[in-house]
Amino acid sequence: MQFTIFSLIVSIIWVSIFVKVICLLRKQMIFLKYFTIYPLLIFLILCILRLFLSVEWPFTLIINSYKVLPQIQSFLYTPFFKMDSININLAFIIITIWIIGTFSIITKNTRCYYRFSRLLNILPEVTDKHLHDILAKSNDLKSPKKIKIVVHDSIESPAIFGFFRPVILLPNIKFCDDELFSIFIHEITHYKYGHSIIKSISEFIRACFWWNPFFKDMSMEIAHILEMHSDKAVCNRINAAQQKIYLETITKVSNKISSTAIYPNAACSFIEERNDDKLKQRFQMIILGYNNNKMHDVVLIPIIIVMFIISYSVVFQPYSLPSHEDIGLSAEVTSAWYLIKTTEGHNLYDSNNQFIAQIVHIDESLKDLKIYENMEDMK
Repeated sequence: MQFTIFSLIVSIIWVSIFVKVICLLRKQMIFLKYFTIYPLLIFLILCILRLFLSVEWPFTLIINSYKVLPQIQSFLYTPFFKMDSININLAFIIITIWIIGTFSIITKNTRCYYRFSRLLNILPEVTDKHLHDILAKSNDLKSPKKIKIVVHDSIESPAIFGFFRPVILLPNIKFCDDELFSIFIHEITHYKYGHSIIKSISEFIRACFWWNPFFKDMSMEIAHILEMHSDKAVCNRINAAQQKIYLETITKVSNKISSTAIYPNAACSFIEERNDDKLKQRFQMIILGYNNNKMHDVVLIPIIIVMFIISYSVVFQPYSLPSHEDIGLSAEVTSAWYLIKTTEGHNLYDSNNQFIAQIVHIDESLKDLKIYENMEDMK
C-alpha cells in the first residue's frame, strides 16, 4: 500500500463521479420511494474515506502511459525560470496556489468557529423551566448531557453547535410546544449521530479541494441528507397532526432566513440553506412518509461497496525508468547505456547490448546517453 500523486488524482476523479451519481439519485423521488436515505449517506461517507485513503493497494493494476502522461509531466515540470538552485515550473506554481488557497480557507473557517464559540460563552442561557422540560422530553440520548439553550434576536434558524458541550440556538420567535418539541428532536438527532463531525470533515475536504466544484456539491449534498436524516427521526416520534405543525415550523423559519451562511460550518441548522428545491423535497418526504423498509438497501449497499473497491483497481501513471540507485547500479555503469532510434521513439540498451525498455520521451535522466540511428551505427 503506497500513496502517490497519481493515486490521489485517480481518487479525485472517482469521487467526482460518485458525487455526480449521488446528486442525480438524491433528486429522484422514485429512488427515495424504494430506498431509504442510508445508501446515499453511506455513499457520501465512502467518498470521504476514498479521499483519505488515496493509495495503491496490492491488487491495484498500474497502467503505464508511454506518450500522453509523460508529455504532460514534462510540460508541468520543465522549468521556465531558473535562479541559482531554484527552478520555477508550472507544477510549482499550481501547487503553491493550491496550498495558499487551502490555508486561507481553513484559517478563515477556524477563526469563524473560534469567534462563534466565544460569542456563545458570553450569551446567557435560557432559564425558562418550561423550555427545558420540553427539551428533556425530546432528548432520547442514552446518557443525557447538559444542553445549553440560547435564544437571541440575531439567530435566524434553530441549530445545534458544539462537539462536546452542545448548545441549541433558537431565534427569538414565538413557538408553540409541538413546534419546540420537533425542533429539539431535530437538533438532538444531529448531535446524537455526530452530524457535526461529518459536516466538519466534508468542509475540510471542500477547503482542501476548493478548486473542484464537485467537492462543493459533495459538502452541500451531505448537509441536505443530514437534514433529511433528522427530519426522518422527527417523523418517527410525532403523529400526523404534529407532522403538519412541523411543516409549518419549517416554513416559518425559512421565511425568516436572509442568508445562506448562518453559522460556522460545524453547526447543524434546522434550515441549512434557502434552496427551494431542497425545501420542497423535505416537504415531499415528510408528507409522503420516509421509507423505513430496508429490504432494498440490502441489495444496494453491497453494490456501493463494490463500486468503492473497484475504484482502487486501476491507477494510470507516466512510464519512467528507475534510477541507478533503485536498481543497485552506479551512475558510471548506467552512463554506458545507449539509445537506438525507432519509429515509436527510442529503445534503451545497457552496456551489454541487452534491451531495457522502449522510451517515448527522453527526460533529464537520459539526456546524456548516446543516441544511434540503428544497431549497426552503434557497432
